[in-house]
Amino acid sequence: RDIAKALADALGRPLIRYDMNQYGQDHTVAALVGSPPGYVGSDRPGRLYEDLARHPKGVFLFDEMEKAHPAVLDPLLQLLDEGRFQELSKGLVASAPEAILLFTTNLLAREAFEGRGEMPDHLLRGHLVGLGLRPEFVNRLDTVVAFRPFDQKTLRGIAERHLRGYLENWRRQAGLAYLEVKVDDGVYDLLLSRVDARFGARDLQRAIESLVADPLAEAYLAYKGRPGRLEISREGEDLLIRLE
Repeated sequence: RDIAKALADALGRPLIRYDMNQYGQDHTVAALVGSPPGYVGSDRPGRLYEDLARHPKGVFLFDEMEKAHPAVLDPLLQLLDEGRFQELSKGLVASAPEAILLFTTNLLAREAFEGRGEMPDHLLRGHLVGLGLRPEFVNRLDTVVAFRPFDQKTLRGIAERHLRGYLENWRRQAGLAYLEVKVDDGVYDLLLSRVDARFGARDLQRAIESLVADPLAEAYLAYKGRPGRLEISREGEDLLIRLE
């Protein structure tokens, strides 16, 4: 996800992300690609058509593609082949030959974790097919890349950046942009202890949300007045959040 965002930012294009886990059931497919005439949802073209029509040069991220329902794939094949997408409800066509399509999957997590992420492209494709992705989809991809898990030093840097960004967003939304923030080193150690190296930054974001979000909200609601300082420290297997 971070790479997709960095690519979109560098190119000055919008990033449109789809959590394919949301389209894993038969009744959810229409929300993305439309529904055939006469079926429930056939009065709407589906999100993908609308996004492609609005952002034909966008960066489109299909996250965790292996979790999508098989019916999602057929309409995507035409998009990969011809740069055009025909939704299923009304036959509307969105032309987006300059769109950038990125697909993520955890199917190669084991290969990357075991240091096999640098194997030749054709072997990676073979693994994807063997693990359940349809060959006609895999063969239409320009490149297949298996990312290695982050080492602890890299994860530490990512943890600092993600937590800093999370707290900056929180301060802005709470109207506390002036607030001084101090984070003890032990906080990052606790965050990293909750992260599976195979899933890296995504697992790290979940850890930040689970460890920081609720305690921070509770501390702010309990505080009377406008605080001037926020301190976050580790206390055993929990975080201690203090507003002053």
